[in-house]
Amino acid sequence: MNENETMSGVERWTKKPITVNVMMLTDTNAGAVTKWIRDNGGAAVMRGGDRGGSAGASISVQTLEGIEVGTPGYVFIQGVRGEFYPCEGSIFAETYDPEEVPLASDERNTCPGCGEQRFFNRSASSWHHKSTDSILCAAEGVSA
Repeated sequence: MNENETMSGVERWTKKPITVNVMMLTDTNAGAVTKWIRDNGGAAVMRGGDRGGSAGASISVQTLEGIEVGTPGYVFIQGVRGEFYPCEGSIFAETYDPEEVPLASDERNTCPGCGEQRFFNRSASSWHHKSTDSILCAAEGVSA
């Protein structure tokens, strides 16, 4: 859809699968998140927490829609145009899955039971077979 096309009514659309860079704000990493945003062209200001300094701090970030604030538990997302914005942690978890990237090309990417290619699923903290997305090795009934 381009800027000259319009919709005639309610339509259903599916969000395109894209990969974005993210950092979750915790009680202890506001300085690192602020630095990451600034180092990548964003504008962010850290505001000290109740305990002073960066402990429990919030971050105000300039988004395409204006200034938005994220507190510990929020995830800061770098969008497809390089923009940054905060997202509440539970909404982020419902919307995004971690990218499943194999480790460096070596024997760790091959299942010792069947020789099939595998990847490390960070959200599940376990190895999975590429063809079946299964933890269990079908050849020997052992964990991949």
